[in-house]
Amino acid sequence: MVRIKDFCDLHKLEGYVSNWAGATGFAAAVISAEGDMLVVCGMDRETAKKLRDFEFQLVLEDGQVIGRVVGGAADGPEPSEEIMKAGSGLLRDVLDLFVHTSYEEFKNKIAFEDLKEGIDKAAKLIVQANKDTGQIGTFCNKQKILALNASIEAARAGEHGRGFSVVAEEVQGLAVSMSATSKSISATLGELTDTINKMHHE
Repeated sequence: MVRIKDFCDLHKLEGYVSNWAGATGFAAAVISAEGDMLVVCGMDRETAKKLRDFEFQLVLEDGQVIGRVVGGAADGPEPSEEIMKAGSGLLRDVLDLFVHTSYEEFKNKIAFEDLKEGIDKAAKLIVQANKDTGQIGTFCNKQKILALNASIEAARAGEHGRGFSVVAEEVQGLAVSMSATSKSISATLGELTDTINKMHHE
């Protein structure tokens, strides 16, 4: 469960409520879902605990309630219901926009960090894959030597060396195929490495 203070700048939150209170002459307090009084403007904390001329919840898009706002006219004559409704509606719109924008920035930051972690992991895997591809190249060279040896033995054995000859051709074909595959993998890994390096520098 996310808390309002996990992603909202409380100084900015207080600034919005304070500006609203100064413009309307009303008072308001923002209370977290856990019951902490985060912001109090235009009244003291004791008054904030009792004042309920208006009250609304701060809700994220997924329906999670992260806090509530209470307020009204702390001092002076009681305003009309229409004025109170207009004033509280303005505060609701401002805080809803601020909370949702802050939450989207918070989610984007987490997503970016996850992406960066994934890129770092991919970079390490590519380094390992390059090493493994190098091993394939080594195996290809060994197979070429085996194929050559088998061809020599086939030539020495003459008519009795047909089996060697078949083996030599098979091994040679496998070596050529593995070499082509190794080059293709190396080229793909090279492109991936370039892409990841660019993403690291952006």
